[in-house]
Amino acid sequence: LFVADTSFIIKSLIKDQPEFEVRNKLAGKVGFVYNVVVKKEMLHFTRYMMMADVIDNEKIKFNKSVRYIWDNRDQHERLKVLCDEGYAEMFREVLGAKGEKLAHEMEKALSGFVYADGKQNTRASNWDQVNALMAIYGLDSADAMIVNFAAGDATYAGIITSDRDYRICGDVISKYKFDIILPKNAKDRVGKKEWREPSPKLK
Repeated sequence: LFVADTSFIIKSLIKDQPEFEVRNKLAGKVGFVYNVVVKKEMLHFTRYMMMADVIDNEKIKFNKSVRYIWDNRDQHERLKVLCDEGYAEMFREVLGAKGEKLAHEMEKALSGFVYADGKQNTRASNWDQVNALMAIYGLDSADAMIVNFAAGDATYAGIITSDRDYRICGDVISKYKFDIILPKNAKDRVGKKEWREPSPKLK
């Protein structure tokens, strides 16, 4: 079993991406697992992509104000501004009155993947360990939580990812052999670089 991160799952849905080929080649041979952190991120991206598809391709009718927001805001602001400006009804149209369309897209995206909770994984809720991973490897909180989850349960052989940030944590402490499967041409480790300003030479 390999814990799949969000980047791998998303890219594996695109036919011309290497991840699509890997997903299909390994289907039935390797178990793909995702956890609550990945599910949260998948919901975030799926929601955005569904809205983008509808607006970019004009699949529903909307007024000029919606188009102005979409064209003039950064990607990470667009959906929040639509809500702030009173267009929340659009979300019910696109995602379903009770989110059923969103749920359907999630089911398609996660087909062949198994959800695993952290109830039997004592390390999964160890926030000190998450803090340590963030400090040691410079990982974002979500990435650190995924590494912590996967490394804390001997059931998992490692992580499969398309995120090169993970390449620096190949030596993460685990109770067993732990692999991080990375994109092609990604180094296993990044060479340490000196970040401090050189001390002034004594005269």
